Amino acid sequence: MDNDKKNSLLYMVLVLTLITFISAAGLSYVNGIVQEPIRISQEKETLTAIGQVLPEYDNNPFEDKYVMKYEGRDINVYIGRKDGNMTGLAFEISSNSGYGGKMTIMAGINTSSSTVNGMYVLSHAETPGLGDKMRDKEWQDKELKGKPVSSDYKYNVVKDGGEIHALTAATITSRAVCEAFNTVYPLYSEFLKQQESHAGQDEDEIPETDVLPSEETPQDTVTEAEMPAEEIMESESGKEE
Repeated sequence: MDNDKKNSLLYMVLVLTLITFISAAGLSYVNGIVQEPIRISQEKETLTAIGQVLPEYDNNPFEDKYVMKYEGRDINVYIGRKDGNMTGLAFEISSNSGYGGKMTIMAGINTSSSTVNGMYVLSHAETPGLGDKMRDKEWQDKELKGKPVSSDYKYNVVKDGGEIHALTAATITSRAVCEAFNTVYPLYSEFLKQQESHAGQDEDEIPETDVLPSEETPQDTVTEAEMPAEEIMESESGKEE
């Protein structure tokens, strides 16, 4: 009887183990299937954001991406170029001070004028009909586009002594947007510093040489004085009369 109980218990353990293994394998498989559409959707959203916030460009900013180290974080910087020259930068910025918590924004700047070129809300949890009106392009263009990106300009709502007119009944949301945009200049400044640093490293890697690339290195020549007499005679006999 005891053996029957032991066998029954062992059987139950084996069955439960098998069920757990199959469930874990199934979840892993489903997760793998779901992750790819999510990644594609996020990529499309990013491409839409880049297209809305950058000035005119003819490259692919999504591929021309620079991952910048800043305060222990990785910041994605998308570079817009036209005819090989940089026209703008797009930064992923965020604020945790929204009415509904964290919001993530794509902020674009015009590098020729160092001004805001546009914004695109990537994610938020603001109140529908109130805070989520920050998505309104008319409000974005009126309050943010063309504003300077510099060390002596701070983004604040009018109630706090700034120039940004808050969304109606959504001052907290508007303040969070300003908070996010106040990180743009430090990011822009850090990006330029890192680019200059990389450029300097590239120059240091060029080896020094006394011979210019366009100069030909002279080949070793042998004078007649160094040639054996027999070779000189053969040389002379081979000349045209």
